[in-house]
Amino acid sequence: MTTYLFTWNPARWDWTYLQESIAEVHDNGYCVENWSCGVTKRIQRGDRAFLVKLGREPRGLLASGWVTSEVFERPHWDKAKNARGQMARYVDVHWDTILDPDKDIFPRAWLSTGIYSKMHWEPQASGTRIPEDVAEQLEDGWAKFLNRPVAIRDVPLAEEADPTRIYVEGTTRQVTVNYYERSPEARVICVNHYGLNCHVCGFNFEKTYGKLGGVPVTWEARFSPH
Repeated sequence: MTTYLFTWNPARWDWTYLQESIAEVHDNGYCVENWSCGVTKRIQRGDRAFLVKLGREPRGLLASGWVTSEVFERPHWDKAKNARGQMARYVDVHWDTILDPDKDIFPRAWLSTGIYSKMHWEPQASGTRIPEDVAEQLEDGWAKFLNRPVAIRDVPLAEEADPTRIYVEGTTRQVTVNYYERSPEARVICVNHYGLNCHVCGFNFEKTYGKLGGVPVTWEARFSPH
């Protein structure tokens, strides 16, 4: 999986239906948009996508999702270029999170610290690849910001499944629990006193299962060597 940064600058393109997209994610868990990927041709289905808002404040990350198509061409998103018949490259993105930037956003200032500073977060066009180590830290930071588990697309699309691949389960993990054993002596005493009929339904275990459903009358007989 490769992670790419997509861009949105309201000064260059007005996302007039942003609130509708936010509502769709809220109601359905996702929405699908085709998004410009600049000159990039290498983006593939299944790649990770983050969207950064540029231009005026508030700036920063406001969306995440997964690429669900190969790169394709269609009329340019810029009205002037569109009018001249120019085309642009796009991919379909399955956005699983879209924030309202006026209310909540992963601040641009945070992306200038630590390992994030290795990445140029204000590229001229969409489709910039995020280095693996930066993407790993970003997944963790984004998940904490959203108060969610780290996103991992571990189920391949049907046509991506490789029948020759061997999937290895997780590593061994030690689990410590308390185990409470029943007292055989107490059981013998209780059955001798109350009998073998179930107190609730009257079922008799000895009549149904024979000797396996009964118990000896004494504790000593229950555990005799013969």
